[in-house]
Amino acid sequence: MRKSKVSILKDLSENIKVRKTTGYFSDPDITVFQKWQNLSGGLIKKVALAPERKGVEEFVVRKVTEQGTVAALGPG
Repeated sequence: MRKSKVSILKDLSENIKVRKTTGYFSDPDITVFQKWQNLSGGLIKKVALAPERKGVEEFVVRKVTEQGTVAALGPG
């Protein structure tokens, strides 16, 4: 049986609440990004960020996009 769109959105919403409360989100850190990018051999092509996080503009505009990585902004 397929889930309704409302049911799927409720599940996603609950998942986001759980992740927020367990500390999966942090402010963007170019040092951490560079480490992950180096370890992956340059495979990171897209990052998703909450625009309200501290340092997002610097991280996106001046660092990540210069390297060819796409930044997706959405609610956190």
